[in-house]
Amino acid sequence: MRQLGARSCANLAEPSDEHILHRLYSRLRETASTSTSVRGTAGVAIVETAGGVLSPGPSGTLQADLYRPMRLPAVLVGDHRLGGIGSTISAAESLIMRGYDIDAVICFDDQSKYENAPYLSEYFEKMDIPAFTLPWIPQMEGISEKEEADRMTAYYQTNSRGRHLYQVADRLIETHTRRTVSMDSIASRTKDTIWREYLPSKPLGGSPKPEIQPKALPNNQNHAPTLLCLP
Repeated sequence: MRQLGARSCANLAEPSDEHILHRLYSRLRETASTSTSVRGTAGVAIVETAGGVLSPGPSGTLQADLYRPMRLPAVLVGDHRLGGIGSTISAAESLIMRGYDIDAVICFDDQSKYENAPYLSEYFEKMDIPAFTLPWIPQMEGISEKEEADRMTAYYQTNSRGRHLYQVADRLIETHTRRTVSMDSIASRTKDTIWREYLPSKPLGGSPKPEIQPKALPNNQNHAPTLLCLP
């Protein structure tokens, strides 16, 4: 989070990774408690990182490593600029190799000659990661602060009610529900997958203890840390 992860003032001690994670955990618990107290409501909490996936936090720890203990799923924001295809894919690989679940990729339709959004959408669809294209932000060059605020307010009001963001929210809620169901059955699945392989097929009795050959575990992604990540 930008506020929690911002560097301290010169007269304050630099926050440790543990301090940032504790503050973030407390904030998320508080938000969850508030939202669940209203019957029939659901919400999505977004933790926006400050900088790219591999940008350092206050202590110098890479943000992909800093937030990893929280095991939050990630939403990756695609880069629309020249070279953005490569940087977005590299950011995704950095998250995946650390065990993150990427629930969605978000691209902005800047209608540029680079066509990053169509390429990234097709690329991530092959990985079973849906990519969503959102309308481009208004032109901000050469306008006053008031005009900028007015344009962004109108942009947020229009698009927050549009189908684009509803599709993203539906995806996040859907994956959260699946993840919760999977977590509820993890104990029984672990027993079926791992522990039975360590049980001897015959009673030990007085015979020598049989040699146990562990079975290779199946490939699966960890239920990981939702971060809103920039490449």
